[in-house]
Amino acid sequence: FPLLIYSPDSLYQQKGGSAMKQTLLILALFLQSLLAFAENITEKSSVADSLLIELRALPHDTTRLKLLEKLVLTEQNSPHYIEYAEEMFNEAQRQKNPKYICSSTYFKILYYYNKNEVDSVSKLVNYVKPIAERMEFFRLYFNAQKLLIYTYTYKEKYEYAINESLKMLEKAE
Repeated sequence: FPLLIYSPDSLYQQKGGSAMKQTLLILALFLQSLLAFAENITEKSSVADSLLIELRALPHDTTRLKLLEKLVLTEQNSPHYIEYAEEMFNEAQRQKNPKYICSSTYFKILYYYNKNEVDSVSKLVNYVKPIAERMEFFRLYFNAQKLLIYTYTYKEKYEYAINESLKMLEKAE
């Protein structure tokens, strides 16, 4: 087992095997942190698993949408995040629930914003703005608009960012 912290010469110069004790201590700490990390991953996935099991039993009403929203929020750093957001969006459309249509669309906007995909962000923001405005979800409206402006700025599309900022300012007044 070639986990050496010192050169082989320095191992023989130590008295009383303190180098071996130090190596074992570091190995023990490494294994303990590895187990703690694995337990944390298991705990997170078990929450998602329990939510998925609960989801299967729910009827197609707002309780299902609430659980899907909880699942999306729980799995923000998961590769399954967009799948759950898409499922929430489709369920909200089936139920014709504008609150959850807006919420799920915003989750999708966040996903594509983090992936730096301007076209997807723009398309989704333009989709959600009229719904959010009609329902008076102004916080969501302006947050979505802000993400679009940031996306344009990061892609160095300054004219688009300025135009969107002016639209946002006009709407705020």
